[in-house]
Amino acid sequence: MFWIMLVAAALFSCWKWGDWRRWREYYSTILYFIIWDLMYNFVFYNFTLWKYKGLVNHTFSTVLVEITIFTSTTLIYIPHFPKKILKIILYIFSWIFLYISAEYISYKLGYFGYEHSWNILWSASFCVLLFIMVRFHYKKPLLAWPISFVLFGIYMYLFKIPLNSIK
Repeated sequence: MFWIMLVAAALFSCWKWGDWRRWREYYSTILYFIIWDLMYNFVFYNFTLWKYKGLVNHTFSTVLVEITIFTSTTLIYIPHFPKKILKIILYIFSWIFLYISAEYISYKLGYFGYEHSWNILWSASFCVLLFIMVRFHYKKPLLAWPISFVLFGIYMYLFKIPLNSIK
């Protein structure tokens, strides 16, 4: 039930505040968002740091989140991005708060789990990078990709992901 409410809230929000008329402009950033989540799920498959629970399985939940929540987020987040630095900081932190609140509720209800030393503080720091990089990809996509690979490698190093766990 929680997942249905979360997806419905994302879709309603996107319908209400998303910039559907210019979806093609955001399409590559939507794909960037989804591809990096798929990369996490591929590389960390046997060594997950976080996992969706309680719907059908982690894979189904991942695809559902990618298609609905990540797409909705991008269609709302990018077109409403402010121009002044203080407003940018507040805007990014409001999105981080929204994502972390949903994660916390999911965790408390048993629909989300942490593994291998990951916790909500790691998620919050990851969300800082996530929302900065989504905007950065929108503005400078060719530069965002190599930076993202480096950041991905840093997370692999920090969490000591064994290379033989990658299949």
